[in-house]
Amino acid sequence: MGVLQMQSIKLNISIILSFTLFLFLAFSTNISFAQEDTSNSFLGLEEIIVTAQKREQNINDVGMSIDVASGDQLENAGVKDMIDLGRLVSGFTANSNYYGTYTYTIRGVGFQDTALASNGAVSINIDEMPIPFSALTTGVVLDIERVEVLKGPQGTLFGQNTTGGAINYIANKPTDEFEAGIRIQYGSFNEIDITGFVSGPISENLNYRLAAKSWTSDGDQKCIVVKRLMDRIQYG
Repeated sequence: MGVLQMQSIKLNISIILSFTLFLFLAFSTNISFAQEDTSNSFLGLEEIIVTAQKREQNINDVGMSIDVASGDQLENAGVKDMIDLGRLVSGFTANSNYYGTYTYTIRGVGFQDTALASNGAVSINIDEMPIPFSALTTGVVLDIERVEVLKGPQGTLFGQNTTGGAINYIANKPTDEFEAGIRIQYGSFNEIDITGFVSGPISENLNYRLAAKSWTSDGDQKCIVVKRLMDRIQYG
């Protein structure tokens, strides 16, 4: 009787161990498959190619701090000018002065100067060509393929050395086949934003691309004093 009980106990232990080992192997397999799927399709971005060093590279091979946003991401985030770029780029700020120009800073590094012809601590480039003054950056976010933001001191790779960083906009290129598109947005205070483009071939070796933008609004404030003064001047 004692021998039968010992054999029964050994049989139960072996069954429990086998079942435990089966569960462990199944769980480990599921984890490995899940990790493989996540690494290959994280956020749907398998590979990001940038030209931060004037050659095409994987963003993981670039030895600098860099943020990248595609044109679709800029559009979905509502980035219409340089001021809105901070919605996607961490550490970036833009301040407007009373002359209508902007002062750009990255990680708090900037040059607070109200002169129109002053060079800032953050350089703005379009297709690797520097824009010398911030007053000329109005409308730079138009028909953009992507934007690359390099943080920290930069050399003269794009033709202008800076202490805060460099922002490089890459415009959409002409296409071999005819393409056209238009986007119309309407918002508060009768804000109307219309953007469109036309692209296609002219000949076998020459293509073209045209883009235009119109952004109008009634404004969100009214000056009653000026209105009354103008009424007095007009009607005596």
